Amino acid sequence: WGGGLVNDDVRLNRLVPYVSCLISDDHESAVVRARAITCVTALLAKVRDFPVSEQQVFAHYVLPTLASALKDAPHNELVCVAYAANLGAIAETAQRFLDTGHALKRKQLQERKLVEETAAAATASTPQDDLETMR
Repeated sequence: WGGGLVNDDVRLNRLVPYVSCLISDDHESAVVRARAITCVTALLAKVRDFPVSEQQVFAHYVLPTLASALKDAPHNELVCVAYAANLGAIAETAQRFLDTGHALKRKQLQERKLVEETAAAATASTPQDDLETMR
């Protein structure tokens, strides 16, 4: 199950945190934690549109949560197998988030620069305006 019927905002802000709690909950069984790792991977892989503020979701939230699942790794081979099986997809999705986030930031900076240039051009006086002002 990958949350295919909900939008990206719901995936990122509701489903991922909920399923991530299952990963880091020491009281959950290894089967539940392993399946939660697979589910978080699938949820994040489906996200296409997100705000720039979510660019660092992997570094600040997902990867620390996944690391917590490995704290008792010697006793939970199933969790380790799920982690290893999903690691490639997690890395690809994290790279896509970073690339998309950088592109969004670049676009915002270009738009801001264009607005500033337009505003500066509108307020800048031309030599013709200077002559009229002197008269």
